[in-house]
Amino acid sequence: MPLYYDKIVDSDCRICIWEIAETKEELLTASHISEDELKEVENKTVKRQLEWITIRLLLKNLLKTSEKILLYYDAYGKPHLNGVEKHISISHTKQFVAVIVNDNKKVGLDIEITAPRIEKIKHKFLSKKENDWAKGNDSLEKLFIIWGAKESAFKIYAEGGIEFKEMLEVKPFDYSEKGETFVTLKKNIITCAYPVWWEKIGELMMVYALES
Repeated sequence: MPLYYDKIVDSDCRICIWEIAETKEELLTASHISEDELKEVENKTVKRQLEWITIRLLLKNLLKTSEKILLYYDAYGKPHLNGVEKHISISHTKQFVAVIVNDNKKVGLDIEITAPRIEKIKHKFLSKKENDWAKGNDSLEKLFIIWGAKESAFKIYAEGGIEFKEMLEVKPFDYSEKGETFVTLKKNIITCAYPVWWEKIGELMMVYALES
């Protein structure tokens, strides 16, 4: 089974990424999920069903349980575990699904396949200041880190009404395959600064942030 990536961040936090290469039946067997449980997404596309199963497979792995995963999403789309006092965040792109679990702090996670397409939408999330320092060498990777940092902060805050370009600012950084920075959120009288880490894993850029 292709567990693509497994990182113990610290004693309270762990990240797993799965590359979906199995059929639905193979994933159901591996995750011990019944067809009855799958009725929740029976009207969804096959891709969405595969992601749904994989999320639960990863959570069972991270929580070290074989019990049914009771996962629900609040009004802002933030995932929660029913009856489990842990914080989680979920991301997926193409055939990859990623989950982060933290025992004590709110978390945000984003994975993206690095490709030039992001250049076409950078005006939607990049401030003028960020655009200036992100130019030059490794600009593509920097764009994905900035996007991932803002997406992760958005997932931590999880109350909506966030304008990525105006309300979120990423501290300048030099690119390497692993690194860290900060993202600041400013909304009305609220100001939060979240530490951010990134890692280039094959074709993926993984970015995650923790509640400060």
